[in-house]
Amino acid sequence: MKNIEAHPTEPKYRELSTASTTYTNKISSAKGGVRFLRALGFELKTLQGSSSAAGSAEAEDADVMVLSAPDAALLAEGKAALKVRLGSNVIAPSLAATPSSSSEGHHYQAVKHLGLCATAPEI
Repeated sequence: MKNIEAHPTEPKYRELSTASTTYTNKISSAKGGVRFLRALGFELKTLQGSSSAAGSAEAEDADVMVLSAPDAALLAEGKAALKVRLGSNVIAPSLAATPSSSSEGHHYQAVKHLGLCATAPEI
């Protein structure tokens, strides 16, 4: 998310191959990881005729998670929600309460929007 924020017009930072080690080890293996990407606006697309990792002459189709139009506000909410979620295994009671105008209320909205509240499945 840092790279997308820093370079929102660079396509290479808005595409993530589903065959990559990063995707496999950090996103698809984490409960709710793919759902989190989708909440941020990523979509699964198949690229026709991508070059294969083995370097053969045959082109293969490749599945890629793509963020076509980054939404800076949504990325910021997602980043805040992820920090809250990773900072504790359980959402703090103050964040699970009715949102207020405080920063905790803002985090609650981000967590709720991204489906990371205590009633949703964990990531």
